[in-house]
Amino acid sequence: MHARINKRLAAAGAALFAMLLETILAAPAMSAPLFESWRNLAVGNYPNAVACADVNEDGVPDLLVSEGGPQNVSVWIGSPGGTFAPAAKWSIGTVLDKITAADLDGDGHQDAVVLEVETGRVSVALGRGDGTFHVPIAYPAAITAVDVAAGDLNSDGHIDLVVADYSSDSLVALLGRGDGTFSTPIRSACAPSLEGVALADFDEDGRLDVVATAQGRYRLIVAVGVGNGSFAPRSELAPPGTPMWVKAADLNADGHQDVVEIDFEGYLTVFLGRGDGTFENGLINDTAYDPYSLAIADLDGNGVLDVAVAIRSSDEVCVFLGNGDGTFRPRLDLATGSRPTCVIAADVSGDHHTDLVVTNAWANRIDFLRNTSASVVAVTASEEFASLSPTLGPNPSSTDVRLRFRLARSSFTEVRVRDVSGRSVRHLDRGWLSAGEHQLVWNGADDAGHRVRAGLYFVEVASRIAHETCRVTMLR
Repeated sequence: MHARINKRLAAAGAALFAMLLETILAAPAMSAPLFESWRNLAVGNYPNAVACADVNEDGVPDLLVSEGGPQNVSVWIGSPGGTFAPAAKWSIGTVLDKITAADLDGDGHQDAVVLEVETGRVSVALGRGDGTFHVPIAYPAAITAVDVAAGDLNSDGHIDLVVADYSSDSLVALLGRGDGTFSTPIRSACAPSLEGVALADFDEDGRLDVVATAQGRYRLIVAVGVGNGSFAPRSELAPPGTPMWVKAADLNADGHQDVVEIDFEGYLTVFLGRGDGTFENGLINDTAYDPYSLAIADLDGNGVLDVAVAIRSSDEVCVFLGNGDGTFRPRLDLATGSRPTCVIAADVSGDHHTDLVVTNAWANRIDFLRNTSASVVAVTASEEFASLSPTLGPNPSSTDVRLRFRLARSSFTEVRVRDVSGRSVRHLDRGWLSAGEHQLVWNGADDAGHRVRAGLYFVEVASRIAHETCRVTMLR
């Protein structure tokens, strides 16, 4: 009897061992840490924010830094290998916060946009393409300017700006004239105590919409773009805590823009877009108390967007690697310097890996967290304003129109034609496209194969991180 029991135990043990072995073999292999603390850069007093762009056009990323203490904007020229040298610097004379880079005047050079928090102005310095900038011009926009987003709000081919005004509870649009100057502000009532703002075409009507965090209402406000720089609030999203900052991206690769938001209490929430301006219920993830900035990029090179969040209270960056459906794997916590206030994703080490760049306000420095994974698609400039550089011709046209554009990296991309009312006329492409140059031909017909009427049409190219529009006049 004891022999039979021992045989059964041995068989059970063997079966259990086999199951454990199968589980171990099926489990993914442990990899090296995704990021390592690489080096840091001492900058001016209290760096609030940083942007990455190639301002001297040598093919190497440079940095634009807004300094809250001395109230300066400083330019740091990058070299191959990830070192930076100080270049231009200019004083604004008031507390500075968010900063970004975009080509505002269409000359091919990166320009600088920085928020003056206390004065409510937007300071714009046009780049010369050699790392230097023209004297900045300040545009009154808000009472308390807290966040800014850039995009073409009225489909005229020029970059416009949207500012969140904390004190007046409104969104303020500055329409670009195409020469780096801006028109009189257009104000749209929104909700109390606006903080963060992001632009995307959530209802896919060809016009950019806005999502803003309203701390006074503990909600995210989704407002649809009218097409002239004004917005009409449509719906509200309920995060678990006090909403702080927000971005828009296509996290589940379904072609619809989603909303990613961080709360003061330490929650990262994803609202998956349906493509009609409405959203699924939020998917909630735990970060840490007092998050202050987030960046979205493909950090591990698997074609899925990931999220990095700067945490002021614990001096760290939390990385959430995406599963491709709006959910994330367990977070990775990376130590930084004191009081991180901004995190962006860019290849600053020059190894074609997407690194993280973090401003540490109390340490008066920028930390570089180098990406050490084996296979990564690098982000070489600010992912928020990656240019598609679309061109088309002939224009006007009575025959085929040829569209050319460039993707900095592979992305889900949609190309379609709209009429002046915003109605979709023709889908030219929708799906994953590789990095590089692309060319499409529109034969002047709609989706039913009928020739469109003579008039003005808009050809829009939208990747997961950029959206640009060209105008074409069709003749009989």
